[in-house]
Amino acid sequence: MIDMENLTLFRTPACHRPSPADQCFPGGARCEALTAAPAGGHGGVKLRRFTMSTLAALAIIPMSAISAHAWEPLGYQSLTTTDAQPAIQTAWSDIIASNAAYWRDELHRTIPAGQIPPLDILSKPIKVGSHTFIVSIASTRKCETGANNASSSIEPDLCEARIIDPDSGKIVARAEACYVDLSDDDRPQANRDDRTEIDVKANAKEIHFRSFVGGTNWPRCTTSVKLP
Repeated sequence: MIDMENLTLFRTPACHRPSPADQCFPGGARCEALTAAPAGGHGGVKLRRFTMSTLAALAIIPMSAISAHAWEPLGYQSLTTTDAQPAIQTAWSDIIASNAAYWRDELHRTIPAGQIPPLDILSKPIKVGSHTFIVSIASTRKCETGANNASSSIEPDLCEARIIDPDSGKIVARAEACYVDLSDDDRPQANRDDRTEIDVKANAKEIHFRSFVGGTNWPRCTTSVKLP
């Protein structure tokens, strides 16, 4: 069981370009192959770059009951070990297994013991009445991506959202929502506040999603899901 009182996540700004060299396993080869994607899309295991200034600027978001009509940003984390966030790992175990197979079979990389290929997650624990859930969106190869070339602008990825029971890791609801990348110091100033937010309608047992990129609220990212 996850101690929900102490579960905190990083607040996320946004970007859209993976950095190939920064999220390899310790002592492993560089990760250039991970960003080689077919048909102009993203790589098999999507990577993000972290600078010290970016990490220092991230704010911790404590769990709290979300009141009606209060939009709050999802937090960011990158799963890299087998013992981190067990409920989230259970809920996304199919994607973790697919990434591991891609890493081994397509990229011919070795996965160190106790580690998994990085899986980027936007998530937030919420409380609706007496029930606690974890809202999560994973950046995967199944996401519907926007344009991704030298002349394209930053766009969000339309991905699967999974609502999780934190005690068991069971998926209680699914939806589509946008994954918005972590910001970095070399991103345009207009994208420093990119984010995906949720609004929990406690009485209606609904979660609404929206995403801002470059100060624009993207219509395709405005979705919702019913809670059980």
